[in-house]
Amino acid sequence: MEFHLFTDGSFDPASKTGVGGYLCVHELSAASAIQVVTLREFANTTCSRLELEALVWGMGEVFHRVDATKVKPAILVYSD
Repeated sequence: MEFHLFTDGSFDPASKTGVGGYLCVHELSAASAIQVVTLREFANTTCSRLELEALVWGMGEVFHRVDATKVKPAILVYSD
């Protein structure tokens, strides 16, 4: 089972908060392109930390979608 995980974040240095997001699709196709981007606010963070927080959060969500005890998903990550 293979997933494509796209992550990104936007950081405000003045408030030290940011918003991270991810998009997870099972296969890359036109049909799967219509998905929901999931967003989350992160407080007391930095630009680099926010990118990693979004990645770890997105990967955790993938593992919650599948029964990781039965299937070991392959996760291809796309991030800047």
